Amino acid sequence: MSFRGKPCNDLDSLWRALDSTYNAVNGRPVDWSILDAIPALPVQEWQPFSMLELTQALHMYLSTSALGPDHITWGMLKHLMANPCIATLFLGLAEACMVAGHWLTHFKESFSSDYSEKWARLLT
Repeated sequence: MSFRGKPCNDLDSLWRALDSTYNAVNGRPVDWSILDAIPALPVQEWQPFSMLELTQALHMYLSTSALGPDHITWGMLKHLMANPCIATLFLGLAEACMVAGHWLTHFKESFSSDYSEKWARLLT
């Protein structure tokens, strides 16, 4: 890869090339009126989550991936979800967040993978 005629052979030159390329328009005015030409799609009714969708979504995550502030790993959540009563409550919580149009900030936070690996070792 090259940038402005010079090869990017190290991380510093690669970073400068990517930063200059992708942040070149930062701060420039944007004419949003071009979006007016795009026809609006009809609003669709929300279809509730199914237990199958929830199970498949959880299955995608490694059991030791990043912890949240509550220190619950995906593995712990998978274990809890094996209980049908807990799974139903969790599904209801996710559904309520979607219907209300608000996903709690707490659910969006996680710690670095290094931190989660340490916790995973302690919990196993």
